Amino acid sequence: MDADPLQTALHLFRTGDPAAARPIFARVQRANPTEAQPAFFLGACDLKLGNPASAAPMLLRATALPRPPVQAWLYLAMARQQMGADNWREPLTRAERALPASLLVEVARCWLAGGQRQRAEQLLEHRVPMDVRSDLLRARLARRDADGSAVVRYASRAFQSAQTPADRIHVMTELGVGLDMVGRYSEAWEVFEARNQQRWTRHGLPPDVYPNHVQHLLAWWRAHDTLPAAAPDDGGPTPHFLVGFPRSGTTLTEQCLTGHPSVRSLDEKPWLVSLFAAIEQERGWSFPKDLHRLTPDDWQRLRDQYRATTGLRAHEFLLDKLPLNWVNLPLIRCLFPRSRVVVVLRDPRDACISGLMQAFDHNVSMIQFLQPERVGALYNSVRALGERFTQIPGLHGSRVWYHDLVSDQESTLRTLLDALGLPWHPGV
Repeated sequence: MDADPLQTALHLFRTGDPAAARPIFARVQRANPTEAQPAFFLGACDLKLGNPASAAPMLLRATALPRPPVQAWLYLAMARQQMGADNWREPLTRAERALPASLLVEVARCWLAGGQRQRAEQLLEHRVPMDVRSDLLRARLARRDADGSAVVRYASRAFQSAQTPADRIHVMTELGVGLDMVGRYSEAWEVFEARNQQRWTRHGLPPDVYPNHVQHLLAWWRAHDTLPAAAPDDGGPTPHFLVGFPRSGTTLTEQCLTGHPSVRSLDEKPWLVSLFAAIEQERGWSFPKDLHRLTPDDWQRLRDQYRATTGLRAHEFLLDKLPLNWVNLPLIRCLFPRSRVVVVLRDPRDACISGLMQAFDHNVSMIQFLQPERVGALYNSVRALGERFTQIPGLHGSRVWYHDLVSDQESTLRTLLDALGLPWHPGV
């Protein structure tokens, strides 16, 4: 007998595979449109997959059906928050009333994400039981207050009660940060090394794919100095790009620039690379070797796809921030000849050590930040490739040094805005 599809989907969802669970939940929901559970889990899958706009209507539908899961109001509030909507407070208030104490830490986290810190602290103090998740949230609140001693205290207590490897990894991140804040650097480093070793044994990804890719790009471009000719600029909307080695200050630069009313920033996603990956798969090509085979019509189609995917509008300054697009500057130059590129630089020792302290999501590039020798080698390769590309004729590039941005922010930003063709604005 075939397994119950709803139970199969629930198992996939609860074991961390919402992408596989989603199509099953969608079929179950279509077959049972008056049942709240499949509607809720379909919306929850979309939320976990980073699609709050499609999650919110399905979650709202679930709350209107009989016997909705108790988390439905919480997930609806989270989806609306992630969309930037203002109507997230009412469902979160309902969630706070309905959820058991064991789940209220997620409500507190949501209040905090919405800027309602006092409401979050009241929940933590009066209604949320002390466990790993609540102590982690307390540690993060203490980190915001620059109270390293409190971070260490809460994270140490959480570590004692952490039962799963995933919990221990999250706790070790906060503990390492707290120890670093109070100047116990050798202990902090030991914690980060132990955490990274645990993450390394669990990631399950081929470790050399991305380093080999960068080395291949470096070797190919050293042998081929001439860029392929792109189609003439169509005069349409043009995005601009913010790149650099991870943990070099790209996020700080983005936060400053998006304070300007003319600037809109994209989520940190591989919008550019995915276009070329799709055409590689479609035609069996490999870039950069086959770049010369792209016709003017191909280049125009890629431009149109990028604009449609990102919602790029005429007369807006769209900033596509993805640090490792630094290795894709030739694609940017060919695709959007008028694009301006901001390269953010930082002392490599600071960038690499900061990267080793982070808990990046696992992918073939970011797992390099789990081992010191790998992150150092990656920095050398990416920097060499990026420096070569900044010499591309016609590339409109600007450099920003992290230490300049931190020590003399206004002067640095005035120079950068001038290079980007934007007037000064006090919001940056």
